[in-house]
Amino acid sequence: YGDGLSWGDLFTLAGTTAIKTMGGPISQYCAGRIDSPDGTESLDLGPSPEQEKYAPCPINGTCQRPLGSTTVGLIYLNPEGPVAKQPDGSWAPNPDPKASAHDVRDAFGRMGMNDSQTVALIGGGHAFGKSHGACPSGPGPAPREDINNPWPGKCGSGKGADTFTSGMEGPWTTNPTKWDNEYFVMLMNRTWEKFTGPGGHWQWRVKGAAPSEENLMRLTSDMALLNDNAYFSIVQEFAQNQGALDTAFDEAWFKLTTSGGRWSTEKK
Repeated sequence: YGDGLSWGDLFTLAGTTAIKTMGGPISQYCAGRIDSPDGTESLDLGPSPEQEKYAPCPINGTCQRPLGSTTVGLIYLNPEGPVAKQPDGSWAPNPDPKASAHDVRDAFGRMGMNDSQTVALIGGGHAFGKSHGACPSGPGPAPREDINNPWPGKCGSGKGADTFTSGMEGPWTTNPTKWDNEYFVMLMNRTWEKFTGPGGHWQWRVKGAAPSEENLMRLTSDMALLNDNAYFSIVQEFAQNQGALDTAFDEAWFKLTTSGGRWSTEKK
């Protein structure tokens, strides 16, 4: 690429830089990703006719390998909980943290992550930012429907408090622009209760929350980390030892951003 960057390098550099500027424990970065020339290789990920032919998933949320996620259209797994058959015969997410732990290990295992790396990526990633779901009406037309104004949001400005992305709403920590282990401390030291958020999805809040914590949220997939013995012991370690989290997250983030793809012989 000469003096230029591939899109793959640009995206990962932006994310890595964001984490680092918020105090995240990033010690290494590798450049040299080669972009796919036209994106056709991604069509197998779905949802697409190619995916239906290559790796069909009749009930979304129960997808198996070779797909990388249990749910077509999501990066990892369904954050509300595993999709299960309901009494009326329909299929919907079940907000059961213990059952969700199976999906967490399955999804991250497909990416080659062990338990420590999985917990570090979930809790370390949720040290930052928030989930957007205060607008219950949805994101609006997709790019293929309105190329000039995609995803405008159907509430007010479509930005800020009007934003819709995941449909879940709220930050994970009280200081979501600073790296720390509060996610793990609060996960262990608070009582969490499930409820239907403003976006109409299952999520969790602190029971009897103080004013400074009343907007905090967790996903069912977050709560899963308390309902699996191996994950729970790692949560305990990271809640008590910031240094252990720093080391594990640094390693896991580098693995996440360098696994797979095609690389230049001039990678650095």
